[in-house]
Amino acid sequence: MRWLFSVNHKDIASLYFFFSIIMGFCAFFYSFIMRLALVWPYAFINSGIIYLYYVTLHAVYMIFFFVMPFSIGGLSNLLIPLCFHLVDMCLPRINNLSF
Repeated sequence: MRWLFSVNHKDIASLYFFFSIIMGFCAFFYSFIMRLALVWPYAFINSGIIYLYYVTLHAVYMIFFFVMPFSIGGLSNLLIPLCFHLVDMCLPRINNLSF
């Protein structure tokens, strides 16, 4: 609960990292289902449209819920104040609301 309402940039970066790791596991689940469909055809996925649905979901989860929160949200909140020797970001409450 402390991280959810914190204005510290390191805590907010931890929120982004934790969220991106959880979403990375969800994307791994979709890729695992796709690989099972390639090993055993028609056991898990009955049509090609559903297979393409899983491919699209895997791509969306990887790009928008894993890579972008990790790189843009997590690394920028962690490294920008450290690179410029700042105590915290300019508007820490808005920075927390952005998560």
